[in-house]
Amino acid sequence: MVNLHFSVLSLFLICSSTWASPQYENITAVENGLLPANVFKGDQAWTLQERMQHYGVPGVGIAVIHDSKVAWFKTYGLADRETGEVAENSTLFQAGSVSKPVAAFGALQMVEAGELSLDADVNASLKSWKLPENEFTAGSRVTLKQLLSHTGGLTVHGFGGYAVGDEVPGEILDTGAYEDALTAFRAALKKSSDEETLSENYLNGYALNSLEDSPTFSTKLLQINTDLYPDSANTWDSLALAYQKAGNKEKAIEHYRNALKRDPKFASALRALAELQRTEELP
Repeated sequence: MVNLHFSVLSLFLICSSTWASPQYENITAVENGLLPANVFKGDQAWTLQERMQHYGVPGVGIAVIHDSKVAWFKTYGLADRETGEVAENSTLFQAGSVSKPVAAFGALQMVEAGELSLDADVNASLKSWKLPENEFTAGSRVTLKQLLSHTGGLTVHGFGGYAVGDEVPGEILDTGAYEDALTAFRAALKKSSDEETLSENYLNGYALNSLEDSPTFSTKLLQINTDLYPDSANTWDSLALAYQKAGNKEKAIEHYRNALKRDPKFASALRALAELQRTEELP
């Protein structure tokens, strides 16, 4: 596997695998001509080896596209710094933001085929998750064109991702192993406390928007959210709503009260309890 998590690395450059077409072999220009985003007179270019050493990167894979074809690709360094395994052309690297243009290309193909619209409300096409309604969407719906150009208000700093063999908390939760999932979520949160997909609001919104299609999974995810953020009235209120929609009034009442313990003025919990009180005599 590619070891993407490391601290300080004493690295020497290993060129392990190269392929180039006869028409395009200007590889050294890339290897020795790396420049910053803003270049000033007198600035010197970096070599790939220098940048790898500077950032502590054990291995790199480069592919160059020219005239819509792969002109050359080459790997450098190590696939695994612990074992010393050399990176090869078959080594799998985390795609990261390379996935963005690929996703955009696929979306535009669907637009061309008439399956998606660039200017329609994205919630008309989203299924398992929908963009939560808020004060901004009330006046202007979010479109695919905005999402593809990072102007829809959804852009986050990035996602940590998972290396091969890492436990993915959502997948563990989907198997029904709640305690194992909670442990994985807590470990992931401890590792990346600012990870957007582990935030209270993200988990809450994702679960609520998936509630109709996946009620069991969504309710468990909302429960996870109360364990991760126990002092939030909002997490308990959302969990109560899930039980209310499932027809479990006892659990709904219990968790609306949990929300009000955190915030006695939490409006949605107060309204929901008042509604339940009209249909059932509360103790």
